[in-house]
Amino acid sequence: MNPYPRHSIRPVTCLDGSWDFVWLGDDVDLTASAIKSAESARLALDSSAPGGRATVPGCFDTVPGRAGARGTAAYRTQLPAARSAGGGGRLVFDGLGIWAAIYVDGALLHVHRKPYSRFTVDLPAATGDRPRELIVVVDNRFDTERSPLQENYFDFYAYGGIFRSVYYHDVPELFLTDVRVTTTDLERGTVTAVVTTNTPGSFVLAYAFDGAALGDPRNVEIPDAGARLELTVPDASPWSPDNPNLHTLTVAIRPRDTAGSDAMTDDITVRFGLRTVEVRGADIVLNGEPVRLFGWNRHEAHAQFGPALPAAQLEHDIAIMKNAGANFVRGSHYPQDSRFLDLCDELGLMVWEESLAWQNDERHFANDEYVRLVVEQQREMIQGHINHPSIVMWGFQNELHSEKESARPLIEKLAHATRESDATRPVTFATCRFPNDLCLD
Repeated sequence: MNPYPRHSIRPVTCLDGSWDFVWLGDDVDLTASAIKSAESARLALDSSAPGGRATVPGCFDTVPGRAGARGTAAYRTQLPAARSAGGGGRLVFDGLGIWAAIYVDGALLHVHRKPYSRFTVDLPAATGDRPRELIVVVDNRFDTERSPLQENYFDFYAYGGIFRSVYYHDVPELFLTDVRVTTTDLERGTVTAVVTTNTPGSFVLAYAFDGAALGDPRNVEIPDAGARLELTVPDASPWSPDNPNLHTLTVAIRPRDTAGSDAMTDDITVRFGLRTVEVRGADIVLNGEPVRLFGWNRHEAHAQFGPALPAAQLEHDIAIMKNAGANFVRGSHYPQDSRFLDLCDELGLMVWEESLAWQNDERHFANDEYVRLVVEQQREMIQGHINHPSIVMWGFQNELHSEKESARPLIEKLAHATRESDATRPVTFATCRFPNDLCLD
């Protein structure tokens, strides 16, 4: 499965497959000073026994002999030599856990602390044309300082490993980072597309819907917040569970001062559906009509694969729900796999997606770093998945201790961040504190 967004001009390499692998055990020092160098991980990979390989995506704590193990592992693979002039490349990880350090050619580029989140790592420009070395050190030990979002009391297993796909994007010096599409008028088929780039500037932009040839280029200014395009979709068809019609939007750009060439230098294709969702009184209203939501909570957990589920299993899960008459699924309790959301778009299954949490309490409410990370994860989840029409509500903080007054500031921050990121969907959280809940307003 090739999830959206997709690219035609930009070379993208899926790094999934067999990587060098070594299990480092449960006593590895991962303090700030110890993770500055990849040398120890490289030496361990070089000296590992023959056959020291692991499949990405995969979980190192589901394999025989290490099932349920808590500790640290190192993965290694090579990146393709860069082809785009001036660009350093970009890595896209769709999700891993619990904690990771990302090294390229021995340099620490990123420390990841948000399990299940999709994230990107920008690479400095390469020197020479040789393949580059990528090392990922992953740790699944519980540590409230390093990884405060994941606790050992949660009622679902916390997996370790690179359990979703990894991609290398060979990007030019100036490139597209996102296109977010929202429906503005269902009957007329109009949408707002917000186009963002890695650096603000003056660009020549062209676009097309549903695989058509790019239209006439236009000059645009793309600021930090992105350029807003008001567009009409040709032959527009609304999305609904009964008729999950989908459209694509391709945007291509080149810097306006490009000399000697009219060729576009970067592109992105996103997929979206025309639909509206809102709350009226006690009703959830989809495309102007009340809809009853019927379905299940679903965890990405499998005895063999953990959350590194093959595409056939994702399809099987949806088939089970649809066969029972479901039209709705709650992604419990973390950001979902992009492939699963693509399937929900295609098959007409509505989704409640939420950031990582489970019965959090006053320790978390008073922890500034926890609050910062969970709000950050909420924003990133919405930004990465906003184009999925199947997502009909954003959630957070499953069953937190919302009977406590100390929970209100966190709920207020998350609700504000959610509505600021996307004002087109309802906002919710699951509570088991009724009738003493103090945050339902």
